[in-house]
Amino acid sequence: WEIRLIAVELLRDWGLVAQPAMPALIGALRDARPEVARAAAFAVATADPSSTDAAEALAAVLQDPLAHIADAAASALRLMDAVTPNAIDALCSALAHADRNVRGEAAESLGHSRAAEERVISALLAALDDESVWVRSAAATSLGRLGARGEGVVGALTEALSDSDFLVAMDATAALYALGVDREGMLQRLADYLNSGDDEEAALAAEALEGIGAPAVGALAAAVETGDAFLGTIADLDEIIRVNHADEIIFCSASLSAHTIIKKMNDCAHLGVD
Repeated sequence: WEIRLIAVELLRDWGLVAQPAMPALIGALRDARPEVARAAAFAVATADPSSTDAAEALAAVLQDPLAHIADAAASALRLMDAVTPNAIDALCSALAHADRNVRGEAAESLGHSRAAEERVISALLAALDDESVWVRSAAATSLGRLGARGEGVVGALTEALSDSDFLVAMDATAALYALGVDREGMLQRLADYLNSGDDEEAALAAEALEGIGAPAVGALAAAVETGDAFLGTIADLDEIIRVNHADEIIFCSASLSAHTIIKKMNDCAHLGVD
């Protein structure tokens, strides 16, 4: 299987050049080894991101009972320019998959699909009640990203502000800000998280404020003067490693997607960290 993985990873890294290998890559989507299946999913997406055939191939394996196969397909669909109606349906259905990682990846990918249609919004609203923190968090973020400001969406996200997990509450706050709901109040909530004294809360709040941009300058300036709870956001990881001479990084899958973790691991490999 190591040889298969090496070949698939090379094709993945070659991007569009790998298009002639698409039949072999589609076949590898159901590889028994999780490493090969995941690499194949991303290779299919990067070899031809505008291909409806590629999107359909990923959609076809989304309901596979093997979690590593469905998880990889759901994650890779975020890289596609062409997300077909079948792929949208498959992502919505994947929100009921037995594995929470598959449900989380599907929720995230729906937010990137630009398909702010009723079936998608309904599926994401239902996902706000999922038992998994990651799924609820991803659903909140995706509702904000899709920009669907219906009464039901605002009401559900407002209710999520009281979620038992701070990550879900914070992502619901950022989503409501993105939808233009009480922006001053939502910005203040994020600033409160930033100055909470909890390192994880502060780091995630900083990332949310970074996404907001210029309106968040005041909150960040106040943190510069009064706070020291965080080192930076995930975007600053390279610099944080160099400045602090870190030799080991531990990622939290509850707050970062598998795709982000893998990408950051690859990005940091040259820095000699474990």
